[in-house]
Amino acid sequence: MIEFEVNKFLKLRLEEGKTVIYINDKRFNQCRYLLLNFEVNQIEMLENIESIDEAAEKLDNTAESYSIKNLISPEEEFWGHCSNLHGWSELGYDSRILHRNLAFPLLKKLNEIGDQHAKKVFKEEIARRLTSGYYTIMKYLIEEKYIFYLTPEELDIIYEEMLDNMFKYQTNSEIIEIISILDEKSTYLNFSRVFSHPNCSESLKHDLIKKELIEGVIFDGKPYSVVDGCLDLRGLNIIDVNNLENVSSIEYLNALKLGGNFLNKESQEVVGKLDKNGNALDPNKLIAKTHLINYIDSILRSRKRFLWSLYLPNMKIVNMDFLKKLKKYDLKTIDLSNNDISEICCLEYFKNLKRLNLNNNRIEKIVGLEKSETLVELRISNNEIKEIEGLQSLNKLKILEIGANKIPAQLIKKLGGFNGPFSNEVADPQKFVKHCQ
Repeated sequence: MIEFEVNKFLKLRLEEGKTVIYINDKRFNQCRYLLLNFEVNQIEMLENIESIDEAAEKLDNTAESYSIKNLISPEEEFWGHCSNLHGWSELGYDSRILHRNLAFPLLKKLNEIGDQHAKKVFKEEIARRLTSGYYTIMKYLIEEKYIFYLTPEELDIIYEEMLDNMFKYQTNSEIIEIISILDEKSTYLNFSRVFSHPNCSESLKHDLIKKELIEGVIFDGKPYSVVDGCLDLRGLNIIDVNNLENVSSIEYLNALKLGGNFLNKESQEVVGKLDKNGNALDPNKLIAKTHLINYIDSILRSRKRFLWSLYLPNMKIVNMDFLKKLKKYDLKTIDLSNNDISEICCLEYFKNLKRLNLNNNRIEKIVGLEKSETLVELRISNNEIKEIEGLQSLNKLKILEIGANKIPAQLIKKLGGFNGPFSNEVADPQKFVKHCQ
């Protein structure tokens, strides 16, 4: 048996023609193949190549495909591995000079067993490779959960550099895949942050909207916010309808969000000065609802715009008839929560509707969903519903929120109950659908 000591924690042994790594005298891993050996200064001399991972992919997409295993003896291969790991150790555990599948598991284990230098550089190496913008290494660090060794504060420090290099080196599809993984894992980085980043390209914004991965933008302090197809007017308290003319410059409108807004005095010229009973309107109490919808609809219609998502919570809306005016749009999300709606109607116009939120209204019966076969999410909790009915067409339903109604608890329990003691979401929506069939 031949043995080589890299440092006091790490050694290699040649066992039955195989090179095996030992950490603290415990078998760690067998070296599967010997990579071409690049020193850091050589790597940086190669145009657009910054690591063994990138060199491997540029040459053939797989590290094993350019292994020299069949060209040298086991002993020569062993000394090649020794040279690589010794260089890696001498250069401070620089993860660029080993393949990611070896560098990070090794560094993680050395960190765990008390190697002080490994403890010092473990997070630094994760951060450095995440900010490289290199798709394959980023995907590896995220999928193998190395990213979660960094605290939210540490991630925030590298956020700008990481995104900048993603925009620089990755395709739109690669960026979307990386952010999808991060979004699913509930990290700090999501599609909204990517979309609102100043270096996000117009083509990427378009792809995010087209794939329904972005629903709105963060309000930027202006009377309204328009960023490449998303108009967000929620919670601004005062809106001057006359100042919405710039909406006409939007190429396409993905989301229209108007929750909880009021009109100012000047806007009364647009919506009318008297209510339906002939009473004078108090501008501080005037709710911007159907009138504002009509106004924006006229702009969109004249410009042949698109509208896919509609958010109108907290608008004191009493019926859904106004949706008829939007039937030309392929709405996929409708949020009318926290209003005064008593009857579900006018949904038959939207053949591709996927998400409907009617929480916190005054609805007594589930009707009007017969042609909403595409619904995957229905939220209808905190209403006045007494019976489970009207769901028979919803064979694609995956989320059903129906708690805090007047439905007998025994029936809810019989159909599988809720997800938890404080949840309004049922455990198995399809049991409720089948109950109605």
